Amino acid sequence: MQYRFHGNAAHVEKAQELVRRKARLLERRFANAADDLKLLDVALHYHDKTNSYRARLLFRGPTQQIAADGHADTLGYAIRRAFHNLYDQVDRYLADLQREPEIRRAQSEGQAEREARLREMKHGTIEQGSEEADVG
Repeated sequence: MQYRFHGNAAHVEKAQELVRRKARLLERRFANAADDLKLLDVALHYHDKTNSYRARLLFRGPTQQIAADGHADTLGYAIRRAFHNLYDQVDRYLADLQREPEIRRAQSEGQAEREARLREMKHGTIEQGSEEADVG
């Protein structure tokens, strides 16, 4: 994976180390893609007015760009928040590629049909029992 760092935050060396450590999960998730197709653009900014940090991540994968943002009082926490947001989006992206939402939708539709049949059977049994009581 390629990295591009920019911004005005101090302690950039420690921040780069943290980013590379956190990005290992992305590298594992996209292990089948060539390294030149994966780029993580990292913007680390310190805001004097609010005395806080903002980490912005843009992951450019083989077929998609995914952006994430983290804001916190410390640079490390801002980076962690941004990666947490990025991981969530990557999970959704990979699930869409594997058609998991469609599979879940089909499974839930199948479940609804089974429940409807069970209700029909239950009502049919109850009605049949009441008819037998009327006849008997």
